[in-house]
Amino acid sequence: MNESARTIPARLAPVARSRALRLAHVLGGDALAHPYGRALATRWSVDGARFFVLAAPSDSEEELGAIVEFDARDGRLVRSIDDVSLDNLAFAIAHDGARALLLSSSGATMVSLADRREQRLPSATEPYEYTRSARFSPDATWALYATHRDALYLARRGASNEWSAERVPNARASFAITSDGAFFAYATTDGHIALARASDAAIVQRFVADGDPVVALGFSATGALLVAAHRDGTLRCLERSTPAPRWTLRQKRAVRAIGVDEGASRVWVSVESSRELVLDLSSGSVLDDRRLKVDPDVRAPDVYSPDGRRALSVWYKELALHDCRTGTQADLHDGHSGAITGIAAAPDGSQFATTSADGTVRTWRASDGALLWVFGELEGRRPIVAARYRDDVGQLLTRGSYNDVRLWDPVAGVELDPGAHPYSKALQAAYQYPHTFSTSWVAPIVGTSHYVLSGPASSADYSSANASWRILRYDPNTGDVLWKHSDNTSRDSRFALSPDGRVLVQRQNSGALRLFAMDDGSLRSAPACELRGVEAVAFAASGALVLCASDGLWCCEDVGAAPVRRASLLLQGPLAIASAGDVMACRDLEGRVLIVSLADGAVLDELDLALAQDRCTALAWVDQGRSLAVGTARHLALLYARAV
Repeated sequence: MNESARTIPARLAPVARSRALRLAHVLGGDALAHPYGRALATRWSVDGARFFVLAAPSDSEEELGAIVEFDARDGRLVRSIDDVSLDNLAFAIAHDGARALLLSSSGATMVSLADRREQRLPSATEPYEYTRSARFSPDATWALYATHRDALYLARRGASNEWSAERVPNARASFAITSDGAFFAYATTDGHIALARASDAAIVQRFVADGDPVVALGFSATGALLVAAHRDGTLRCLERSTPAPRWTLRQKRAVRAIGVDEGASRVWVSVESSRELVLDLSSGSVLDDRRLKVDPDVRAPDVYSPDGRRALSVWYKELALHDCRTGTQADLHDGHSGAITGIAAAPDGSQFATTSADGTVRTWRASDGALLWVFGELEGRRPIVAARYRDDVGQLLTRGSYNDVRLWDPVAGVELDPGAHPYSKALQAAYQYPHTFSTSWVAPIVGTSHYVLSGPASSADYSSANASWRILRYDPNTGDVLWKHSDNTSRDSRFALSPDGRVLVQRQNSGALRLFAMDDGSLRSAPACELRGVEAVAFAASGALVLCASDGLWCCEDVGAAPVRRASLLLQGPLAIASAGDVMACRDLEGRVLIVSLADGAVLDELDLALAQDRCTALAWVDQGRSLAVGTARHLALLYARAV
């Protein structure tokens, strides 16, 4: 095992019911990607161990989204609080995760996340006034929230868990809370900054803040220092014991957020044009002026973590954490950074491989999801689109988007020399009909044969009316072509090989089926019925052929016999059948992953978590059929599906 490959902690607890589908954990994936299309706002937890994203579907007129919670240590998606109104323009989450304060154009709402009980709080006092920022105290007994018209409200929880709120007099919308929750600071309407006691809101210190209005405030970890930013870009460092500023820095760029790292004596200031200033906390001198990789979202005023050492940036769907001390993006995960294009399970069930648009193939231990090896790192990040384990020796063969076929040892973690193994001629034969834009590679290693679906010989052939796509069978030991079939074969075909290795079923992109005899490549009779567009095909261990068509789920006990419809489910690929042959996993038209009984077509369970909002691109049963690996455009998840 690769000692440098980091293991993502996981617990796979057996369940009593064999039908139960439970998420074990998200393995890497684009670890900081949320399962919706747009990020509207972000928040840190008080201790900095978690962060939250208010997310909305892409290009959708839906009025509901979700608050998605992440573990800030490894980027793991923890949970998704669904059915959140997208009228909310800002939000806050209590440190204990028990309640959320949702802010919208119609007011502020305190929501209990346990029972979804809602309580309206006062906010808007003028037409079209909406709330724009909020934060809970560390003990979650009070909260501050502000409106875009510079009104600040203090909410408190009563003895009966009912909340009340009142407007803070002469306050503007900019505010900050100390890490211990004992004080909060806010800008005043007369051009000052007030430091108030949280217990009774009494002002204990006033700081002179001449000039433009204050737009951002940031406390140090102990609360002894406060950094304020004005609309004209001026920055001031204030000490609790004296009203005069410790230092003043005049710069002209608009400030978006402030982070204070008292331990390192540094201040981080996010300014316009995606840049970050690094200041000396004691003197205010500029130590660095650097560019951020991701443009911070202007709607996230608390983009810096409470300790001031990390910054959360968001742009549309992309999220990133960067280490403020080094200026580099944090390495939070071992997963793919691109869409999962395929999943292949090892013959012995001990591991599985995933291919991705990020140009790598990664192998994972099936029992706990630990990352084993990373192969690929192709130049230009060209996608690796397919992988397959060789049934007899366990070698892993992969193909990139430009026909770059490579062979790997998944145990030793090394690439094998194409000239030093019996596949050298077969790999060369795969280029017999080269066409970089169209050649598709299917079922690379099946039993003792190598199959390639190959395209036209040239771009001229491709554009001609006689362009054809060839299915070829190779002898892996000699590289000889055993047979080939050329009959305008569909480019985007899907294939399934019968367990006895005698029949190859091809699903063409038109939805029609063709059956090939494996010994000589001759066409056999297709199932004797007219199915409406077959979407996916697979064989069960018993030899039964399973068909997901546009009009339902069908099953042929004999591949040449008429299929029997088992259910009227509308299913799509990918399709994966458990090794026991009793259940299958498939995606339905709404994007959900269903577990379906092959005996009667009954839906046993469905993937009911935030991951389902992301389109499923690959499925495979691993660990001898006890777990289901699900790949999407953003995540790889391992689900514990069957009792041991």
